[in-house]
Amino acid sequence: MNAYDVILAGVGAAGSAAAYHLARRGARVLALDRGTIPNDQSSHGGATRIIRKAYFEHPDYVPLLTRAYELWRDLERASGSRVLFTPGVLYAGPAHGPLVRGSLESAALHALRVESLSEAEAGARFPGFVIPAGHRALFEPEGGYLHADGAIRAHARLAVAHGAIVREREPVRRWAADSRGVTVETDHGIYAAASLVLCAGAWMPTLARLGVPLRVTKQTFAWFSPRATQVDGPPSTSMQTDQPVWAMEDADGSLYYGFPAGAGGEGVKAARHVPGEATDPDTPSREPETAEVERVAEFLRRRVPGAAGPMLRAGACLYTNSPDGHFVLGMHPAHARVIVASPCSGHGFKFASVMGEVLADLSLSGCSRWPVGFLSPKRISHKDTAG
Repeated sequence: MNAYDVILAGVGAAGSAAAYHLARRGARVLALDRGTIPNDQSSHGGATRIIRKAYFEHPDYVPLLTRAYELWRDLERASGSRVLFTPGVLYAGPAHGPLVRGSLESAALHALRVESLSEAEAGARFPGFVIPAGHRALFEPEGGYLHADGAIRAHARLAVAHGAIVREREPVRRWAADSRGVTVETDHGIYAAASLVLCAGAWMPTLARLGVPLRVTKQTFAWFSPRATQVDGPPSTSMQTDQPVWAMEDADGSLYYGFPAGAGGEGVKAARHVPGEATDPDTPSREPETAEVERVAEFLRRRVPGAAGPMLRAGACLYTNSPDGHFVLGMHPAHARVIVASPCSGHGFKFASVMGEVLADLSLSGCSRWPVGFLSPKRISHKDTAG
């Protein structure tokens, strides 16, 4: 008999949520992480993550996001911790660019509340931002941000309260699977379970054995001192501000994003959303890229001048990028007892709550009522084989 129903390799955003959802259903769960929980060396580093429904990346994500919002609120009620804040999200970019066009497409298809603003309206309503001529602005009132560390702590704490065994500093070294179940080896022993969930973030390329080129990159972000009250929210002791999170497409197609002061940091956090330099998660340089910080600072001077004060500090986290920029989520193509969860490519954290529910479904029954087929690992395997 297997000692556990499910073993989780990784207790970050998706892993902590899966541990909670599995344990509350009565499953025997062992969750293992190579670092601390939360782990500041992992993909969720940097305090805050954006959440939004008008998903320009693909409208098929929207049903998952709708459920994710419900589950984030459920987590807050169950844990007594505030993790989701909704000051809204301001989008701006060329009218026919992917950010504006894709956001409007998702909003129209799923009847989402998104306000279209002229340059004059955006300037009057959000005076801390500059909307260039020919660009279009949108405002999504339900958008906002999540406190990443708080969300992971809450999920992990509730998982333990429901009976899960959660262990820090115990990385999975090897695993094997057959028709009867799985075995997992760590430095502390060998464990058996009915199924295994691989959700190890930047360590997925070697751990998952998918034969799919998942590329790990280092991502730089920084906090800047606000220069004007328009983008300077309440003191950092107050976690909710009157100013929105923002995402802006520049003329060259680059996408920048940021958070108002007080949203998990002492200043305005900003970054560029683009895969950075490739890195090894076991021996990465954790130093932020100076050139990237300056590029973000230059954007702020042009487009968010109220936030373009001195840099306060900078940091880096890791992205795990799939070939097409979409998540890799579903049953392992070669192992029926193994589930793969790499909801990354730099836009996965907001989905963690619903990913936990999906992973619990897949682990216990092999299917889920949520529409995740478009994220299956098989899509990339087939594409690579054909090409």
